Amino acid sequence: MTVVFLLAMLITLTGIGYLVFSNWLSSAEDTTEKLAATINEQIYDKVEGFLHEPGHIIDVNYHPIQNGIINFTDDQERDGYFIGVIEAHDSRIYSITFGSAKGEYYGARRTTSGDIEIMRKNDATGGALWYYEVNEDWTAGERVFSAGPYDPRTMEWYKAAVERGEDTIYAVYNLILADDLSLSATKPVLGMDGKLQGVLVTHILLSSIGTYLEEIIHDYQGYSIVIEKDTGALIANSMGMDNSIVQGVRFIDIISEILET
Repeated sequence: MTVVFLLAMLITLTGIGYLVFSNWLSSAEDTTEKLAATINEQIYDKVEGFLHEPGHIIDVNYHPIQNGIINFTDDQERDGYFIGVIEAHDSRIYSITFGSAKGEYYGARRTTSGDIEIMRKNDATGGALWYYEVNEDWTAGERVFSAGPYDPRTMEWYKAAVERGEDTIYAVYNLILADDLSLSATKPVLGMDGKLQGVLVTHILLSSIGTYLEEIIHDYQGYSIVIEKDTGALIANSMGMDNSIVQGVRFIDIISEILET
């Protein structure tokens, strides 16, 4: 009877323990799934905001250029306009530029040190792309360096905007001068006669997405990554890995191996 009693007690306790553990495990999994969904939604909203910002800048600055409000033959007026746009936005905005249908190129960019530089390419620069320091009165100072011959019409972002004839978010790519990944928003500028005047483009840096991912996932001891669907390229991550696009490399496979170990 003692043995039977002990066996019955053991079976009962085992059954109760199993039910408690199963309910706890189910509850934990449900909580984890809900938490992951909430975090994913926050990340999605943040990334979507990043994607909309360069397009918004393009829309705001499209009509002044289209309607000829900005005199592109006046260096001080043109340069001051682009500098003002950069100054009005945070460090995520790398540059705003205009490539004309004649092959000219004007704009301003923010360097990795936070300084603003003027960019010019026209007959006066001999067809080369020149970068200038900015004086306190927003005029061009000393020439910083020459990037060599440059024709915006040969750039993929220019050709994509002309081909589609509408606002275009160009694919993520490595921005060498900024040592970062960039996303470009472009818009073809048409004159009142319908002829192409050029393409307006804004480059936005993606490094700050990684910083955001680190902040949001820190308290949950998890991992968060953003990957470009078509290429598998690593766009941002919370693990401090270098984000880069390398031909033929799918970073999602590399990260999967890291997480498995």
